[in-house]
Amino acid sequence: MKKVLVLEDDTVQSSFLAIKLQQNNFDVFCFKTYESAITAIKIDSFDYYFVDINLGEEKNGIDFIEEVRKKTNAPIIITSDFTLKAELHKKASHLLGYNLNESEQVFETKNIHFFIKPIPYERLFTKITELEKV
Repeated sequence: MKKVLVLEDDTVQSSFLAIKLQQNNFDVFCFKTYESAITAIKIDSFDYYFVDINLGEEKNGIDFIEEVRKKTNAPIIITSDFTLKAELHKKASHLLGYNLNESEQVFETKNIHFFIKPIPYERLFTKITELEKV
């Protein structure tokens, strides 16, 4: 069974995502804060990382992604609000090493995938199936 870490400060969002993932045979571990998720990756490894960007605290999802990338190249699936998309590109440009004028496809070359909330679950599981084949 594949292990998934979910970093999401909204309990409703994380619960719904966890249920959908569990229904598709994933072992899911949910965290509400940057610090709790950092502690988890120090003692365990995961096959997928689902990360919200805005965590309502000083450290955000981009900070967490930086830490994950120091440890693994496992797929990261960013789940965030559409209004944060431009800000995400701005914050992530140094992490991902691309110019802001480049296309969003650069995310995928870094094994980072973006889904706007509400999450389109059919498309999400299509993406996961594609990632499993790689």
